[in-house]
Amino acid sequence: MKRQIVSLVFLSCVSMSLWLSSCSDTQTPVTPDNALTFTSTPTGTPTGTMTPAPSSTVSATPTQTPTATSTPAVFWYDGLVGRIDYGYTVGLTRDVYLDLLVNNSPVTDAVVILTGSNLSSPVTVPYDKPVSYGGVGYAQYHSQDTFTYELGETYTLTCIAMGVTTSATQTAPGDISVLADGSGAVTYASWATEGNSDHVYIRHAPFITTYSLPPDQDSPVSIDPVTPYPDTGYTYNEFIDIQNQTPTVSNGSTSLGFVVGDFLQWDVNK
Repeated sequence: MKRQIVSLVFLSCVSMSLWLSSCSDTQTPVTPDNALTFTSTPTGTPTGTMTPAPSSTVSATPTQTPTATSTPAVFWYDGLVGRIDYGYTVGLTRDVYLDLLVNNSPVTDAVVILTGSNLSSPVTVPYDKPVSYGGVGYAQYHSQDTFTYELGETYTLTCIAMGVTTSATQTAPGDISVLADGSGAVTYASWATEGNSDHVYIRHAPFITTYSLPPDQDSPVSIDPVTPYPDTGYTYNEFIDIQNQTPTVSNGSTSLGFVVGDFLQWDVNK
């Protein structure tokens, strides 16, 4: 019995010694037979700089968008076709005038043409010089003695500038006759064909009006030989303007309109 007790004590001491030894050593984990093992396997090792490839490539030809443009603004300060009789000083001339602006600028390369119902061929009116009215500069086109002025003839003035064609048409009135007194002042005037804007007026040279009959006179007219000439030692200008005027210019605008007329300027020295 004693022997058995010693043996049990010995075995207990051996068992305790083994347990203490297992606690002091580093243990290697035991993987159970049924444990899952996760292994990450890289598919490749990147080198250098990686550029992502596009999933698709779209190719297109750019289409030019039209640019909206405005029509040039053509402005006639005035247009005139006339027979001008300067009386004692110059004599008779036949003139075509056009004072022109395009987009508020004097354009000198326009094509200006006069046509008439009885003209044998069109008359080209060339650029002549710059002129100014009210501080605004215009390009003046002028032609002299390149056509005949005939009563009742229909005249059309056409301007082509920066791709825009403008024109105006009127019929020729006039054929003026006058009577003068001993001082040279015209006291009586008549004309064969009426216009729609006939004027008779007298000026103290150059711009002071001393006498004027109401607008659109009918032939004949009598002119006061005394009242228009308040001072002596001056030259006065008598004007008899027999004209057809239109305020309309096709495809453009105008200030004074287009005039076809017969004009008399008579100088009177007092």
